[in-house]
Amino acid sequence: MPFTGFTRETQGFFIAVKFDNSRENFIANKAAYDEHVKRPLVELFEELAPIVRAIDANICARRGRCVSGAYNDARFSRAEPIKEYMYLHFCAEIKSGKDVPGFFFDASHDGYRFGLQLYHVTAAGMRAIRSAAADDYKKFSRIVESVEAAGRFSLEGADYATDRCPGAPEQLKGWLNKKTWRVCENRTIDGAFLSDKSRTI
Repeated sequence: MPFTGFTRETQGFFIAVKFDNSRENFIANKAAYDEHVKRPLVELFEELAPIVRAIDANICARRGRCVSGAYNDARFSRAEPIKEYMYLHFCAEIKSGKDVPGFFFDASHDGYRFGLQLYHVTAAGMRAIRSAAADDYKKFSRIVESVEAAGRFSLEGADYATDRCPGAPEQLKGWLNKKTWRVCENRTIDGAFLSDKSRTI
């Protein structure tokens, strides 16, 4: 089926998980998860996957890898077994698994965001980016300006404590002194997120 949006019940499911993050609560509400989280998320994936493949055939667009499940990894989240969010991510297929660029969408009870992110970032990978930028600051400036001119996207990521690019133009240092990059648009729950039916509630 075509993607028509999420619902207020999608939002309500994640609010309920925040108040009671237990397997028992999830099992009691699994029908709501299947209908209002899993189904529309898979429909959104099916709509986006061909677009992603057209951008770059090396980007993975397999459902099993790109669509989030309900459970957190028990090795790291024993106290919170259920995800309090959902996501899609489409990452490049790189054998090393390091410094992988990818498109993403994620959402929780209070908002959603989408954009471009670097996954499994290494210090060596960020050094390579800084080196490539230094080879042609004018070209890198044009890329940065095109993103900033859109007025929608923000650059996110932790900063290094010291300036790693003392010779770079000042307007680029906010980008080049990041430990990682995420360029995204953040939104509260709005009409673009909700189905036509939910918008009228």
